[in-house]
Amino acid sequence: MVVGSRARTARDFPLDDLCGAAGRWDILARCVQAALFVAHDLRRDSELVLVLEGPPDPPKAIRVEGSAARRLNPDERSTVALLSRALELPLPPGGAEVLSGPGATVARRGLEQVLDATTGGQGASLVLLDEAGRDGGADRVAGLARAGATFVLGDDRGLSGDHLRAVRARGAIELGLGPVSMHTDHCIVVVHNLLDRASG
Repeated sequence: MVVGSRARTARDFPLDDLCGAAGRWDILARCVQAALFVAHDLRRDSELVLVLEGPPDPPKAIRVEGSAARRLNPDERSTVALLSRALELPLPPGGAEVLSGPGATVARRGLEQVLDATTGGQGASLVLLDEAGRDGGADRVAGLARAGATFVLGDDRGLSGDHLRAVRARGAIELGLGPVSMHTDHCIVVVHNLLDRASG
């Protein structure tokens, strides 16, 4: 899952300004592509949750499942055009998910609600990927991914203190991916690559 700390939560932005007026929806689009796309197909066993915290109507969480996703194309503009339709839907109270398209749902959920829904509140399979985390090593990262761990990342601003406390309170394992800081979408690609190589 990726937290978009200022991603717009209403479909009121131009698709030609994803990195400005949209509140860095360009980053989220690249994360969707990194999490789900392979050459000529999608990763059918992968899903991504985008936790949106920008104005004017936060929080919202969009979940995209590779097994059911349709009409996704590997470019930022069309990815945002497709997923941002979810921002126009009325959302019921209590965090219930609403289908927004094939393989995509949206809910009135912040990070804590998403974490609890994902892990059942146990936190046993939660991994906080942070540049300050200890290098987990290829085998450990791949092993956690193979066991179905949920990886939590921030956008270009990283995770706030409240976010970190919420993730740590659920017993997350804190890891880094090496000595060089990387973009969020690159981290997703690295984790998938480690898993692919370990599984091959």
